[in-house]
Formats: sequence, C-alpha cells, structure tokens
Amino acid sequence: MCIAEHIGKKINLLENLSHPVPLGKDTFRSGRLARETINSCIEILLDYRKVMQMFRSRNITACATTAIREAANRDIFIDNVRSQTGIEVEVYSPAQTSFLLSEQLKKKIKTNQCSAGFSLGAGRSELMVFSKDGLIYNASLDIGFMKMNQEFRRNRYTDEYYPAFLETTVGNELRPLLPEFAKYAIQSLYGTGQELSEILFVLNRRFGGEPRKSLVLKELLKLYGEIKGYSTEELFHKLMISYDKAEGIIAALVTVIQLMRMFKASELKLFSLPLGECLLGNLVARKSEHYTAQLATGISSYVENIGNALSFDAVHAQHVASLALEIFDATRQIHLMGQSERNYLLAAAMLHDIGNVIATRARHKHSQYIVNAQDFPFFNDEEKGIIANVVRYHRSSLPKKTHPEFMALSHPARMTVMKLASLLRIADSLENSQRQNIRKIRFDCDEGGMIIIIDCLEEPFSIENSFNSRKDLFEDFFGIKLKLVVERTRT
Repeated sequence: MCIAEHIGKKINLLENLSHPVPLGKDTFRSGRLARETINSCIEILLDYRKVMQMFRSRNITACATTAIREAANRDIFIDNVRSQTGIEVEVYSPAQTSFLLSEQLKKKIKTNQCSAGFSLGAGRSELMVFSKDGLIYNASLDIGFMKMNQEFRRNRYTDEYYPAFLETTVGNELRPLLPEFAKYAIQSLYGTGQELSEILFVLNRRFGGEPRKSLVLKELLKLYGEIKGYSTEELFHKLMISYDKAEGIIAALVTVIQLMRMFKASELKLFSLPLGECLLGNLVARKSEHYTAQLATGISSYVENIGNALSFDAVHAQHVASLALEIFDATRQIHLMGQSERNYLLAAAMLHDIGNVIATRARHKHSQYIVNAQDFPFFNDEEKGIIANVVRYHRSSLPKKTHPEFMALSHPARMTVMKLASLLRIADSLENSQRQNIRKIRFDCDEGGMIIIIDCLEEPFSIENSFNSRKDLFEDFFGIKLKLVVERTRT
C-alpha cells in the first residue's frame, strides 16, 4: 500500500507498506486461493484500512493482478474483501497494467524515441512498446518467475532439467512476438520488477567495481553459467538472498537473457516502478480536466494498430471516426455525454468494420467478437462491452432484449450504447461508398428537427438512401427528426 499527498502534479509519498501473502503460490500451484491465504490478506487489509483512516485518505484505489485474476475463486475473494474491509478491488487486465507502467516509464525518456519496456512479474510478464505519445503495443507473456517454478515442480521433473525447462518455456513464449516487434524502431530497453532488482544487487556484490544501474548481457550470461545448477538452498546460502527470491532468480535470469537477445540489446536499463506508485500517478493524472481528452491520441494509435494487424481499411475507418466525432460534438446538447463516451465512440468507429477479416456477411457480429477478444489498456471490461455493442449495432439491426451481450450490460451502459450507436450509424451511412466523398459537414436546426448539411463530391443518391435507412435509432431515442441536405461539390 502506498499513501501520498499531491499538490498540483507533484506527488509526495507519505507511507509505503508491504506485507507478503502467498497469493501467487496458491493460484499457480492449485488454481485456487486457500482459505487461510484469503483470511491473511483480509487481516492485512484491515490493518491498512486503519492507516488510511489515520491519514484521512479521500481517494482509495485497490487493484489485483495475475494471482487474483487467474484464481478460480477470485469472485469469492473480492466479495470477502468488500464485505469485511469495505475496500472495492478492481481486477486489472494485463493491458491495463502495461498502460500504467508505460505512463510512468515514458516520463523517463528524454527524446521521442520508440522504446520497449519489460515488467517481470510472479505470474505473468508484460512487454510493451511506447514513446512520449504513450503506449503503442503491448503483449502479456505467460512467463512469470513464480508461475514457471510452480509448473516445473508440479510436473515432478528432476532439478537437473530446470534450466532447460525454463529456456524452452521462455523461448516458446517470445518467438511468436519477433515479427510484431520487428515493426518498431526500438532504441532502448527498460525493465522493472523486484527480481530484476535482486539480480542487479547480486551482480553489484559479486563482480564489484562501480555500482551498476542497468543489467549487462555479458554479466548476466556469466552469472547464469555459474548458478544455473544450484538448488534453491544453495542459491539462498551462496548468493545471500532471501529464500523467496532464491526460488525465482534462475527463472528471472533466463527470461531477461532471452528477452535481451530477442531485442539484440546489450543493456537493460532498470527503473523501480512499483505498481502502487504507478496507480498513484494515474490517480493524480485523472484529476486533470484534460486527462481523458489527451487519451484520445493514444486510443486512436492503439486501435489503428489492431486494425492494421487485421488488414482493415484504415482510410475508411479514419473517415468514419472523423465524421462520428463531428456529429458527437455538434449534438452534445442533445445526448449530454462527456469525453469518456467520446473515446468509446472513437474506438468503436475505428473498429466498426474489423469483422471483414472473418467475413463480409454479418461483419458487425464478427466485429463485436473481435472487439470483445481485445485487451484494451484504456478500458475496463464494462467499457469494452459498451464499445463492442456499439460496433454490433452500427448497421441495420437494433438492440433487442433477446440479445444476451447487450442485456448483460448495466442499464446506464445500455443507454450509452444506444446513444453512441445512433451517432455511429449516421456517420457510417454518410461514408457508405467507402470513397470519402464527404468533404464538409454542417449542422442546423429548424422547427421540424435537426438538419445535417453535407458537401459531397459525387451523386448523393446512395448516401441519401443509406442515411434514411439508418437514422431511425437517433430519431427513436432522442425524439428528434433528422433531415439530410446535400450541397454537391462541382469539379
């Protein structure tokens, strides 16, 4: 737990408490959290709660990562914590964790260069590409140091095979990522994680000289060659590290060595970025009135990368998104939505036809499936559900009570879907030829309702027909009649 005060953008850390609980060992060994572990965690959180009250903390965020996310009884754990401590725990996806880390890492970069960041965790590891503009790409890897250790023990291999098991497991996880990371001109490699810091500590004590601030590949290879055959007890005694760290240090070494080889990096720069401090930084950033608006640039780049990976029509997607946002801004006094909903519309508009990669028939349903399959760093599960449903209803069909994914949303979320889908339907109808014929769009009102005036390059018959067939959701929801006026551009 981290407690801080902030004045403006400055964060002053007041308290930093840590108490280990074997959540990961339980989940990675048996797939469930033991009752004793849950009870221990609740006792610690009750003590933390007293400290929060002492500091009169006004904003509290609690997040859980891999160990809770992958536990079969995670819902029981979350409910027990809520009922006994009053603390609401949000389970973060791998992409949300990557986003928090990249937001802090990018502050360390002096130029606008493209960099890779690596966070070594107990259950999973996060690999991300980012720049000053934010997160560009992320991948969640199933190679946590504790998880690999538990999997090896569960299979009852003899210890002599441990290094080979690790090298194979890590290699198999990294190999498919080579083509993706080859797309980016990555200049530097950054890393964070307690096990990486422990390796640095061992290197500084073992090899002497000036204290190291980064991990150097040739030194890592030398250390690995010396200790890869050690048992946990030998690592504990000979390296003079804690028993918990001794259990994970070989797995951490193999992971970072193979990662550096993949990026052809001789050095990995280390930064201490505990997730708690990243959360604090994000809490403060969210208080800025410009925070959500600034996210739009990152969202646009991120979803465009998703589209490019699936060979979507980028020009069409960008044009529909531009029209949709213009309509959103012009109708704010009608729909009364804010910047967060505008970002949902941006993502939905960019990905509305992504289902074409599966089939053009029923592509809106395929698009919904693909959006649901994504792990967005900017959106939680309900927000992703909103975006997926907006994509689903951008064409002819309308939301119905018989549609399970729509009805699974909360009532406010369903209303947001209907509002945003009504705007996206209009935007997509104006770009139905996929030839970017609309050059300008204006809005006016008369006694009969709202008038949309477009400047069109070609004959408008197909646009008018498409518009008239898809304005229904807007008119039904808001009770306002829409009329299209075309001013054809002469060339």
